[in-house]
Amino acid sequence: TDFLAHEIPPPNPMMPAFVPLETIDPELAAPPATVLAAEAFLVALLTLDVPLPEALFHHTMRLYGKVAPRDEALAHTNAWREQWSAIRPLRFAPGPVEEHDGFTYQFAQVGFEATDLEGQIKKFDWSGVVQLISIKGEWFTYGGSFQGEEGDPGFGF
Repeated sequence: TDFLAHEIPPPNPMMPAFVPLETIDPELAAPPATVLAAEAFLVALLTLDVPLPEALFHHTMRLYGKVAPRDEALAHTNAWREQWSAIRPLRFAPGPVEEHDGFTYQFAQVGFEATDLEGQIKKFDWSGVVQLISIKGEWFTYGGSFQGEEGDPGFGF
C-alpha cells in the first residue's frame, strides 16, 4: 500500500518540535480523577509485593452484594491475590463513567499475565467496573466487578 508513500518535506526551523498532548485531547494529558482512582485500585490489586493500601478503600465496601467492613473486603481481595506468585500488568483502558445512587462507576478494561503457585502462566483480559465514592473531593474504592473470558471467573467484591 502507498498510504505513507509520499515525500515528507524537511521541517522549517521555526516549526514546533512537538505538539502538546493537551492541545490534541485534554483528557489524555490529565485523565479524570475517576480514571486515576480506578487505575490506582487495579495497580494495587495486581502489585503482589506491596500490601493493599487501606487508604484507597472506603471504610465500608460491597462484598457479595452486601455492605461489609473494609477489613472483610480486603481479606477477600488478598485471598484472590494469594493464588498468584507473580502478576505482570499488560494494559489498562478506561471506559465510560456512570453515576447512580450516590456512586460513580468507572468502566475499564485490564489485561495481565499471572503466574500461579505451580508456575503456570495464564493471560487475562478483563472488562468491568470499579465502584467509587467521593468524600470531600477524595475518591475511594467501594466495590468492583471484572469479568474474564470463558473459564475465567474474573474478580469481584
